[in-house]
Amino acid sequence: MGRSTNPLRLALLAASLCSLATAASGEEPTSDCASGKPAEARIRACSAIIDVKPSAADARAQAFRIRAAAYSEKANHKQAIADFTEALALKGDDATAYFGRGESRLADGDASGAVADLTQAIRYSEPTPRLFIARGYAQLVKGDAAEAVVDFSVALRLDPKNAAALNSRGLAYRKTGDLDKAIADYSAAIALNPIYALAYNNRGYVYEARGDKPPPRPISAARSRSIRLLSAPRTA
Repeated sequence: MGRSTNPLRLALLAASLCSLATAASGEEPTSDCASGKPAEARIRACSAIIDVKPSAADARAQAFRIRAAAYSEKANHKQAIADFTEALALKGDDATAYFGRGESRLADGDASGAVADLTQAIRYSEPTPRLFIARGYAQLVKGDAAEAVVDFSVALRLDPKNAAALNSRGLAYRKTGDLDKAIADYSAAIALNPIYALAYNNRGYVYEARGDKPPPRPISAARSRSIRLLSAPRTA
């Protein structure tokens, strides 16, 4: 007569075999999901966590959020939005998920949805220039330049030396028709970052719109030295 099978022993054996298989394949879904590996690797690892239904809500929310960011890197914005939405269903106060979904919505052409999500991101996190610059840009795309000015101004109160915020507010002022303030912001951005090509270009557009001649760009030390060498008389 054969020996009876112990269900507990079978369960332990199955778990052991599963662990050995995972170790042999080198797969560590939890660590790979949160790693800096390429997007495809993170998508696979996070999917493995998401597919295990009994996993903790926080772990699933994080996996959805990280997978969403990976989809966003691949410009698959609709799938990114879907995953950020799943993450927020599990953790409704996740500022990072709101920020990510807002950025993805903006990339997908939904500026109003982006503003709404970025507003929630601001609500659930400490105020940072990055958040207000992102919402200000979404306001610009939405067509609300006056609100964009407000957001960029908040960003500058938080970081007065933020050249990107100055350049962006200059663009918002230009949209509102306040060209003098636009030029002042572009010039301030250039003063902070003398090689800020976008600010030079934007300021040039405003000068052209006003019929003015833009001031010459400063010559860098390296370029100045090159000019001196080229203009120096040659010796035999």
